[in-house]
Amino acid sequence: MQWLLPAGIEDTLPPGVRRLESARALVLRLFDSWGFDHVIPPLAEFQDSLLTGVGGDLADQTFRLMDPQSGKMLGIRADMTPQSARIAARHFDLSRPVRLCYLGSTLQARPVSFHRSRNPLQVGAELFGKSGSAGDVEIVRLMVATLQSLGVTDFVLALGHVGIFHALAEMAGLTVDQQTLYFDILQRKALTEIDAFLAPISMPPEHRTALRNLVDQHGTEDVLAQAQSLYATANDAAKLALEELVDITTELKAHLPDLSLYFDLAETRGYQYHTGLVFAAYVGGEGLAIASGGRYDGVAKVFGTGTAATGFSADLKNLVELSVSPEPEDLPLVLAPGHADQQLTEKIAALRSEGYRVAYELPQAEEPLGVVARLVLVDKVWQLQS
Repeated sequence: MQWLLPAGIEDTLPPGVRRLESARALVLRLFDSWGFDHVIPPLAEFQDSLLTGVGGDLADQTFRLMDPQSGKMLGIRADMTPQSARIAARHFDLSRPVRLCYLGSTLQARPVSFHRSRNPLQVGAELFGKSGSAGDVEIVRLMVATLQSLGVTDFVLALGHVGIFHALAEMAGLTVDQQTLYFDILQRKALTEIDAFLAPISMPPEHRTALRNLVDQHGTEDVLAQAQSLYATANDAAKLALEELVDITTELKAHLPDLSLYFDLAETRGYQYHTGLVFAAYVGGEGLAIASGGRYDGVAKVFGTGTAATGFSADLKNLVELSVSPEPEDLPLVLAPGHADQQLTEKIAALRSEGYRVAYELPQAEEPLGVVARLVLVDKVWQLQS
């Protein structure tokens, strides 16, 4: 029992580590080439800052422990997005665009799915500062580039806009509790519950129709035209959100003409903190999104400096599992004697610089697995021998 691990938490062993580290280096180089600066937040911090703003809905996913030094409660991060928001608010001038990226382990109290890890290696990028829909387009393009660079190519990009939900709910005068219930019904696409939910609520018939029809607004790009017609008499906020989604779609199609797009105007994931575009990538056989993000303006208000923000994140371990890229090439392992010989030391250094892995022989020990050659002394010269 002493070597068992908790459910959803696993070791990463060779050669999986080599593949994961190769993916890590590739993604960080990609982010850097797009002008995103790498930050490394701490594994744990005071829960008050970890669970504020965008982190508010992570309370049930966060492990807590008492800090013996301060006597305050700490939280182990379940998501690095709130930490990047804190870093941006504290250390950067948010009057201009700030691009940050991160890659690190997180720990979740509960699995989001029975086959997903509770210890994801979260990778993500955030764009802080006023950027409008151009920032959304940039972040979506970066997410697509990230997936493609890792060999995850057969995916569908789903787009939505929580501004439509907020605008229609406000127009109909729904209370906070009613919005929460309506949100749950939309997420489950529970058509039979919509009418029962709306029946006792007093509102004009056209508002009832608008709320009733939102659950059906999903599918191909035709959905956008249908929605613009359907909500032509809705409030300005709903029409503005639709126009914004149409503009973003047009830009994305210009940059990524071969991308498969899907639209769901009832997608209100994270509606408590998302304020605009929401997006996610899906592949066949995976019920959950493999990468997702959205706009969450004002997230840094709790840190005293509200600003616009948009970003995405994913579990790098999950992406590597889905990748169709070839496995990284196994480097050849060479066995060398442990003699104190200057010529031998120089030969070993040269082999390592050429990409060989060189391990020293241990006295009275079995040869390690994977050895392809030995360093032997031939005519006073150290040479590789198969």
